[in-house]
Formats: sequence, structure tokens, C-alpha cells
Amino acid sequence: MSANATAGNHDLDRLRIARPPEPPRRARNPIVSATVTLLAAAIVGAVAYLVYVRTLGRPLTVQTIMVQARHGAEPAVLLTGSGYIVTRHKYITIGTKILGQIVEEPIEEGQHVKKGDVLARIDDRDYQAQLRQAIAVRDVAAANLRLKLSRLDRLRKIKGTGGISEDDFDTAVNGSDVANAEIQRDAAAVDYAKFQVDQCTISSPINGIVLRKYRELGDTINFGGQIQAGGGATDIVQLADTEDMRAEVDINEAEIAKVAMGTPATVVPDAYPDRRFNASLVKIYPEADRQKGTVKIEVQIDKPDLKATNPEISVKVGFLDGQPTAGNEPLLIAPKDAVRADGGETYVWAVRGGLARRVPIVRGREVEAGVEVKQGLKDGDILVLAPPANLSDGLKVSVAR
Repeated sequence: MSANATAGNHDLDRLRIARPPEPPRRARNPIVSATVTLLAAAIVGAVAYLVYVRTLGRPLTVQTIMVQARHGAEPAVLLTGSGYIVTRHKYITIGTKILGQIVEEPIEEGQHVKKGDVLARIDDRDYQAQLRQAIAVRDVAAANLRLKLSRLDRLRKIKGTGGISEDDFDTAVNGSDVANAEIQRDAAAVDYAKFQVDQCTISSPINGIVLRKYRELGDTINFGGQIQAGGGATDIVQLADTEDMRAEVDINEAEIAKVAMGTPATVVPDAYPDRRFNASLVKIYPEADRQKGTVKIEVQIDKPDLKATNPEISVKVGFLDGQPTAGNEPLLIAPKDAVRADGGETYVWAVRGGLARRVPIVRGREVEAGVEVKQGLKDGDILVLAPPANLSDGLKVSVAR
């Protein structure tokens, strides 16, 4: 039994697969390991720094304005209001009295046009044909009138000889009168046909700006056609008169007594807060708004800029107690949006060397352009407008472009 087991073990040993001995592992070079570790650490650090720069480390972007010294006394502000730019004649809708297809329309919204510029042309071939026909009818009537007058002259010469009866002579006179009336009628028809042809060219009656086009090239003007909302059946374009730009403002009826016709004012567009336009009160509407408790008034802008005072743009209007006067004392004015108060301290945020600095100031009176600064600032200082809540002293900031 034991012998058989021993023989079986020998047989199993012969069936085993002999594996070659494994070569000894090479020991890792410590320099290579250190290099790999440092490289990985550098990559992680670079990624972390990039994330920091783009998030927490990014300079805070702020809006700024430069303080400039002014010479002269700034008038006090009586009251302020918000409104919109309008024109004296509000908006003018230009149309046509005739029907037809638009074959030319060389205008676009926002385009400035001058008096006499072509706004649109309507196909005038039908009207030209009607004009030629009216001229031909008039010419026939003129020839008939000449014939009747010539015959009347001959009859008048022989009337005294008794060669013609009174009835025949009266008939000849009546014929000439009818022919004269016919040529007047036909001449009026020619004038009307010319008017129809002239109406095919629609020109601007004012210097203005195109607010809205109701028609496009190829549209047919007819009483049953499709039109844009706000346009009539024969309306083509809406213009705004740019000769007299105004700001329309609603004033609280309790404060309307503070202003009168001719009161000086300034207009500042919301889209261009650094632009200021002198104006004066030229219109007070006679009726108040019962629901709002306001009175509508209009101020006329002295020298409007069509790039900054477009119709319907929102503006802030300040009414002054007088015109600015010349003087020698420099006056530093800080915008109201830049001045902050904390407890009993009034301060502004200034940008110096790319860092935000909290600068205490001594404020004076409030004027139309902002707040008078008696101490703390100098001419040329850069102030932060509407400082964000997370602004802190010494924080790195960047100026918005």
C-alpha cells in the first residue's frame, strides 16, 4: 500500500510544470521617486493656484469715476425726478394718400433723416398713365374752346348786319362758355393727376430720426392689407423730431410750487451717467394725475446729443435754484453713489495703487452733481461708484472698462 502511494507521488511529480525562477526585482531609484513626487506636487499646486486666481484670488471689479475740481458755485437742487426723453411734437406718423406697391424704402429704424429726404416710393406707373390721359383730355378741351371762340368772333361780326338771329348768337356764346368750363374742369383733373404722381414719393417733412417702419419693400398699401400694430392702413413710418428734444417728468403735486417756467435744470441719461445736459422748464401740463398725485412737466434740452438723448431713453432730471456762477475757489464734488456713512463717519472708497482704500471725508452741502467734499479728497482721486458690500480696505480691485 505504502509502495503504491510512493509510486503515485512520483508520477504526480513528473506531471508538474517547472517554472523558471523569477529574476530579482530592481530596487527603485530614490532620485526618480523624489522627482515624480515633486512633479505631482507642482501640478497640484499649479491647478490650485489657477483655481484660486480665477475664484477667490481674482481682483474685485468695480466701477469708478475721477474727482475733478470745479471752479464756481454749484446751485442747490430744488427737487429731482425721473422721466423719459421725448420731442416737442411727440412722434409724427408719415403716410400716403394713395394706394400701391412700395418699390423703394431707403430707411431703417434709428436712421437720422433730414427734411426732404425720401422715405419711400410707390409704383407710379398707373398714376403716370392717368396723368397722361388727363393731359390729353385737357388738350382736346382746349382745341374745342379755340374752335368755339373763333366761331363766336365770326358771328359777332355779322350779328350787326342781320345775318344771324339772336338765338343762334346766344347758342354760340353758350357753347364757348361751356367749352371754357370744360377746359377748367380738365385742367383741375390734370392737377389732381399730378398730385397723385407726387404722392408716390413720400419725403420727410422734418429733421428727425426713424422710430418705426410700418411697411417693408414690396408691401402693397391697400385698405384691406396687413399692417403692423399701431399703424394705419396707409401709414409708412414714424418719426421723432430732433430739432426740439425734451425730457418729460412726473413731479409730485406737493412740490410743483418749487418750480416755474424757465427754472434751470440738468438732464442725466441713465445709460450715460457721466453725461449731463443743461435744460430749462418750458411746459407744465394743466391737469394733474389724480391716481398718481403727480403733474407732468417738460424741460427743453439746450444742446442735445443724439447719441445719448434718444427718444424714450430714461433720464434723471434735477431742478436747480439758479445757474452755476464763476468763482476762484475750487470745488470737489463726489457722486452721491460714491458717498457712504457708517455711524457718525462719512467716507468714500478710493482706488490707489490698484487697492481699495477707505477714505474718511468731511462733506458739505448737497448740490445737483453730487455731494461737496470739503476735506479728505484731492483733484484727480479715483472713487468707487456704488461700492459692493464685500469691499474691504487694502483689497485688490480692477477697474471695469
